[in-house]
Amino acid sequence: MNFPRYIYNTVVITALGIIFNVLLSSLTAYPLAAALTFLNGQFSYNFGWIAAGTMISVLPIIIVFLFTQRYYMEGIAGAIKG
Repeated sequence: MNFPRYIYNTVVITALGIIFNVLLSSLTAYPLAAALTFLNGQFSYNFGWIAAGTMISVLPIIIVFLFTQRYYMEGIAGAIKG
């Protein structure tokens, strides 16, 4: 008999939730994108800090894209061309 898929999914999701709660127990362990949500207060919104954090998190992606842009465009053109 096969192990029912819904039981497997429930076990995996619960285990991942427990692991994330243990590993991310402090704010310093959060990834930058998730930590940016903690800059929003109940009555305040620090736009400068959030904008700076967003730029810091996006900058490596932009740099990698600039170096690999030629290959990216060749792949897109090949996919469209058929």
